[in-house]
Amino acid sequence: MPWQRVHVLFFVDVVQDFYDMTWAYLERAAADKVVHTEIFFDPQTHTSRGVPFATAFQGITKALKDAEAKLSISSHIIMCFLRHLGSESAMATLQEVSHRDQCSDTFAKVSLINSVLCSAIS
Repeated sequence: MPWQRVHVLFFVDVVQDFYDMTWAYLERAAADKVVHTEIFFDPQTHTSRGVPFATAFQGITKALKDAEAKLSISSHIIMCFLRHLGSESAMATLQEVSHRDQCSDTFAKVSLINSVLCSAIS
């Protein structure tokens, strides 16, 4: 499953890892005849481990753009904030995103998620 790759993101080309993980999902979506997807992305999972927001965002958005061109799948990102990290961390993440021009058309929504699943994976 794609989320299992979170553990290897520190040993290889991190941008490419995010691209590969996203692309694998999109290929599966295309096989299932999906024409639009809104994927969940929780940047705090990665920034809290030392991966810059821009690194994760670059890999994910490149795969999304390629999927639009090659697979005819349109997309948006739903940015998720991790409840257990608190409002200060969520606001810092939101501030970082709001200062990036390339983010303005990418994020469709924001969401607050529980960290139970994330804890079980990590």
